[in-house]
Order: sequence, then C-alpha cells, then structure tokens
Amino acid sequence: MVTVKVVTAHEMKGYEHYIIKHVLLDSNQKFLDEHLFDPTKDSAALSIFTLKDYSGTLYVLSLCNKHDIWLNLAEV
Repeated sequence: MVTVKVVTAHEMKGYEHYIIKHVLLDSNQKFLDEHLFDPTKDSAALSIFTLKDYSGTLYVLSLCNKHDIWLNLAEV
C-alpha cells in the first residue's frame, strides 16, 4: 500500500473561493481517485489517498473554483 498526502496551499473561503477537489492520475493520465471538498466545512485543501500496489509517476490536479487547475507530479 502507498499513502499519498496532497496539500494545496490555497485559501478556503467558503463558496467564494476554494479548492473544489484533488484528482490523482496514473502515469498514463488515467483516473485513480479524487477527493471533493465541502467549502462549508473544510478549512484546508488536504487529501489522503491510499493506493494498492502502485509505483511510478502520479499526476496530481488541484481544481480551484476561480483560477482553474494546477498540475503537479510525484514519483512513488
């Protein structure tokens, strides 16, 4: 098992301005998992994913309701 922690340093101002979700894609850009945020409850854009038997490149997307999407990658 591989645990992946994703943190987007971004404000969470309710529905006014927040990170909508984190998305994990594999090395072929295929969907692995996502975490949706509740802007009325979540004070930080933090996700923890558990992946079974994965190694290689992970693409991590952070989607903001105002500023579109950010892409990062990590090796596991």
